[in-house]
Amino acid sequence: MRRLARERVLQAYRQLAELANSMLFSPVTDANAAPRSREGGGQAAPRDDLDAPATLVEHPFSWFSVERASLVAAVQQAHKAELWELTYRLAAALTDFFEARSHWSDWEHTHELGLSAARAAGDRHAQAWMVHDLGTVYRERGDWATAQDRLQEALPLFAEAGDRRGEASTLRRLGVLYRFQGEWDDARANLERALPLFREAGDERGEANTLRDLGIEENVTFARERDRLAWTNRGALPGSRRFV
Repeated sequence: MRRLARERVLQAYRQLAELANSMLFSPVTDANAAPRSREGGGQAAPRDDLDAPATLVEHPFSWFSVERASLVAAVQQAHKAELWELTYRLAAALTDFFEARSHWSDWEHTHELGLSAARAAGDRHAQAWMVHDLGTVYRERGDWATAQDRLQEALPLFAEAGDRRGEASTLRRLGVLYRFQGEWDDARANLERALPLFREAGDERGEANTLRDLGIEENVTFARERDRLAWTNRGALPGSRRFV
């Protein structure tokens, strides 16, 4: 009886979190909201009918900020109770808020629990999104080796699920990760692989972000080649000095 009561409370919390997440980047939202949205976000959760608090609908960032500690605790409770689907769905609903507000520790903790739950449930598509998001967490925390491992782990899982948008988002994030490390050829290769997948999935925001990233990569490559030629030919210019 207590387990059923706990589950009902956690399910209601999950519904509120998913609703708040869907409102984060709507045209009418917090004044504090960052004007961004991650492309290829996780599986769209069904919108349950519920009487949502006005604060949640009108100011979702504020609602998440107030409820943050309780939401993290709810993920922990769901995992402890072995409510696997509830665990990873609730964790997924927190992703955009944690990313927008740079709450890396909470994001990592809830998604490691979400990944454990997805594995226990045998939901490989949910596993893909958990490791995809963990790859971003580790990238932002500067743990590039772990970030690369997580993103590489996500690719075959998305392919298996036939999720082109998930594949594209993973490839783009790998491209950005390689760019951070100065591995320009690998960066470009992954971004070029992502672009047609975003187009196939009809994800215009993901396509635009990838084109922007390719433009950054091309500008950096051009600048590096310009500097290389300038250095190579430094003695051919009038008045130049060649240092020995």
